[in-house]
Amino acid sequence: MVCGVGLALLPAGCGDAPPARLMLAATPAQPSIVPQALGATAQQFLGPAAGAGPAQGGSPGSRPLIRPDLLTPGSGTAYRLRQNRARALGLTTERPLRPGLALTGQAVMGAGRLDYRLPQGLGILRDPARITFDSRFVELEAGLAWRRDLTPDAALRLGLAAGLHHSRTRTHVSSALLEIRNQSRQTDPYLALRGDLELRPGALTGALTGALPGPLRLGSELRLVPGAGVSAGHRLSLEF
Repeated sequence: MVCGVGLALLPAGCGDAPPARLMLAATPAQPSIVPQALGATAQQFLGPAAGAGPAQGGSPGSRPLIRPDLLTPGSGTAYRLRQNRARALGLTTERPLRPGLALTGQAVMGAGRLDYRLPQGLGILRDPARITFDSRFVELEAGLAWRRDLTPDAALRLGLAAGLHHSRTRTHVSSALLEIRNQSRQTDPYLALRGDLELRPGALTGALTGALPGPLRLGSELRLVPGAGVSAGHRLSLEF
């Protein structure tokens, strides 16, 4: 199984592939799922034309209650993002190209949640509303990583990767007058730029009960999804 994942992620023979490692990660959920999930919910609630795209022109009260651009800064809708989290489990592998530079690949699956509160309601409905997105996702990606040692047990790591994010999302819109549920699926390509502080096994020995089982990475990610823009967030991952 591990060898098969190495073949899928890196362009090399299985006999030369380094062993893949188990990875646990905590990251923000992906906001790129929101416009399409809202569009699918609008089609279910208001008909096919409602989910076709952003509403143009008109007063806020004349626009559809639910539309793909509802939770964007320019939508005219007041909202707060109350919860934004994802947890993932997967396999990751690296193939050194030269000292400090490696090809990388990973396959992960996980779950994410976005929870939006709308204190002024939806359109002409002024009761406070809530919209949640619960997703199950799979990601496959390949890229390059550059590493510079800072100490024997710590390094700076920069990575650039391209991948696919496939998700199944449950959308729930609720207020005093609304109770709407919908499920949708989507697949998005993405580019990710990451910067991490990498702590190797033994880095925290003495501060913890024992040594780390594998590299612990704390960092940030910028992710570009065509058609959905750029998102940023912090990451925490541990390999075994």
